[in-house]
Amino acid sequence: MADSSTSNTRSLTSTTAKLSPSGEDGSVGSGGALRGRAGQGLRLALLARGRAPGLHMPVHALHGLAYALSILFRRELRQAAGRGQFHIDAQAVGMAAWVVRYALFAFGDAGGGFSLLVIGIVLHGICYDFFFVTGQIYTDAHAGPAARSSAQGFITLATYGVGMLIGTFLSGAVVEHFTTAAGPDWRQIWLFPAGVALLVLVAFGLVIGLGMLLFILMSTWSWGRARLLQTEREQGIALGDFLQTADIADIHRAQRIALYLVNNPTMVPNALLHNMKHNQVLHKHNLIVHVRFHEEPWVRMDQRIESQSLGHDFWRITVHYGFMNVPDVPKALALLDIPGIDTASLHASWFLSHPTLVAEKGHGLSHWRSHVFVGMSRLSGSASHFFRLPDNAVIELGNRVQL
Repeated sequence: MADSSTSNTRSLTSTTAKLSPSGEDGSVGSGGALRGRAGQGLRLALLARGRAPGLHMPVHALHGLAYALSILFRRELRQAAGRGQFHIDAQAVGMAAWVVRYALFAFGDAGGGFSLLVIGIVLHGICYDFFFVTGQIYTDAHAGPAARSSAQGFITLATYGVGMLIGTFLSGAVVEHFTTAAGPDWRQIWLFPAGVALLVLVAFGLVIGLGMLLFILMSTWSWGRARLLQTEREQGIALGDFLQTADIADIHRAQRIALYLVNNPTMVPNALLHNMKHNQVLHKHNLIVHVRFHEEPWVRMDQRIESQSLGHDFWRITVHYGFMNVPDVPKALALLDIPGIDTASLHASWFLSHPTLVAEKGHGLSHWRSHVFVGMSRLSGSASHFFRLPDNAVIELGNRVQL
């Protein structure tokens, strides 16, 4: 048995020496040649062992096991994608598997660490399917029929084309860097890609974490705005009911123009109610201005503004913008053609409601997200600045809103 092991080792050493591009002395040639020799040396080491210690199967059967696991994982991933249960964490599993696989190759050898090499080979299916195949499945599931072929081709170009080209030159440089007169330091050579894979995994986690943070902030803002509008509807007064029931004729009318910028044009603006309550005055002309953004890039100037008379010198004004238009409400109101109303004159005043938000428990979302929305609202920009209202003609009246 000892003679057979010695013979196999000598055969392995002899064969490996023949793989050297520099001749009989086994000196180092190009990095690409060394990388090929590493792969051949690993295969020869496995064949020299014949069987893995502690395992009851030939080494060549491990390749079949890795392939079978690859097919199994691939089928499960496709079924998960078909059920709509495909998650991005599958990519994280693949990246972590690459880190483990390279580390196993770094610390494994044809002697006592042979089992590490076996585990590294078996991990190939997880590495490939949970990284490359998951990207292809995700693209196939989400790309439209017109762009699906182009998207898959781009992935192939990026991974098997540009990625492998960069990897080929980089691996050669790494092998040459960690090679001395005594030969290549394979542990350091394999630890380098393990470290790179670990950095990619950490960067991937940071990107996913940042994406989750942005999602939480945006969903919190969406919920908070919806909750704010709901509160205004519940606590407010409908504009139509106000005009029908309020004794407007008995209220003193100031000979000026009041413009109320509102979120909901069907409700009485809080600023108008506060003005009537505290100042006991109503302006002669009252314009309820609502800005509406459309899901299209541009809105033409002939479609910019529309007006509706509500009676009692009240008008509902709707200003339309696309998401690429720069909102300039005073400029848009210059298109109005209402007799006796000049919104650019010195007799026009803008009234804005400035709510003071208070986070309360038991009002929908979790308490901490209510505090997040309150903080985001305090940091948000001014509506008068965003809509380019004249600074010397804006009056803000506050009210308290519980979330």
